[in-house]
Amino acid sequence: MDTFDPDYTPTHAHFLLGVKVLLVNPAGKILLLKRSEKVSRPHGWDFPGGGVDVGENPSDAALREIKEETTLDASMLQILSTYLIKTGSKDALIIGYAAKVKHDEVKLVDWEHEDFRWVTLDELKEVKLPKEHVAIVEAYRHLGLDK
Repeated sequence: MDTFDPDYTPTHAHFLLGVKVLLVNPAGKILLLKRSEKVSRPHGWDFPGGGVDVGENPSDAALREIKEETTLDASMLQILSTYLIKTGSKDALIIGYAAKVKHDEVKLVDWEHEDFRWVTLDELKEVKLPKEHVAIVEAYRHLGLDK
């Protein structure tokens, strides 16, 4: 807006809110989850994450999603990036986090994923990830969190 308009009313944005977490084990490896055939992008690799419930703090949602999908308890949550994606007819704002776990004993507990693996940052370069997930990894590197 170039000029002041005392009657201006902002347009309200309506979107879904989600989280994705680049989860790091004590050896510095990153957790990838392989999506099941029951979800979008079947058999693709992904980071733990999901939707934020109404009234839920996004960081609490990130920790909850990690626990629900892997049984792991994470800590040291740090925001890395945000991005907007289209999910069907709706927009979704995704917050990308990094977090650490004290052990890497993953137990897949739901129908969303069929496999997992821990990879190094170099190995991660060879994995086909959505461009938005790559942006999370780049932010992780840029902030020097891989040191």
